[in-house]
Amino acid sequence: MRRIVTLTTDFQEGSPYVAAMKGVILSICPDVTLVDVTHAIPPQNVLQGARVLKEVVPLFPEETIHVAVVDPGVGSERELLAVQWGTQYLVLPDNGLLTYLAERDVPQRYIVLENPRWWRAEISTTFHGRDILAPVAAYLAAGKVTLEGLGREKFSITKWAVPLPQVESGRLVGEIAAVDSFGNLQSNITWEIWQKNVGNRPFRLLFPGGEIETLAKTYSEMAPGKTVALFGSEGWLEVAVVCGNAARRWNLGVGAKIEVLFPLSRQETK
Repeated sequence: MRRIVTLTTDFQEGSPYVAAMKGVILSICPDVTLVDVTHAIPPQNVLQGARVLKEVVPLFPEETIHVAVVDPGVGSERELLAVQWGTQYLVLPDNGLLTYLAERDVPQRYIVLENPRWWRAEISTTFHGRDILAPVAAYLAAGKVTLEGLGREKFSITKWAVPLPQVESGRLVGEIAAVDSFGNLQSNITWEIWQKNVGNRPFRLLFPGGEIETLAKTYSEMAPGKTVALFGSEGWLEVAVVCGNAARRWNLGVGAKIEVLFPLSRQETK
């Protein structure tokens, strides 16, 4: 079976580093399908990389191998892992990239990459994606090694403390957790949190730059250039500019505050 290997990095557009990793993979396993998930993760933004993995990995078929390189600690003592997640595999640094995916479903196994037999002969201290992660993924795809042959098993991983919305009396306080390629401001307020607290009540959504009082189902409900609030395909509340770029319009990014005010019932005020 022809295996799929995906690449997710913070290398940015035009970087030769992606091609270098692909060259290593194809030299070891030419019969592989390479898929670029994204190389536009903000530099060193591990939590954004973790969000992308959570959204993308579950959509791929069995036996897919995902290589993720968002690695501000490259060259340090942080470990590199091969992970079995359901019927798929991930090869990545143990630095929090699995935070969201492990919350969705706990991986079956974590293997620390310790066997240099499956690495490149020369290892750079600044490019483990090319010299360790890429060849390990390629050898796995070629069926030349199993997880057990890559190193020792471990039973816990590094996770980030995911910022959660604050729920107060008649008030929901969140923050922008990601900005997508369209400039849409994606918050950390989920549909479940909204339904539990706001539901169908009237509300005022406040953010640095404006105020919104209605939820849309689609971007097209408003005219081009207008601001809209809606829940995106992954269930996060977002603020967008129709046919525009919300992040650029208000010069906002990750960490910006978003607030939802809503009336309480008589029973809730007692």
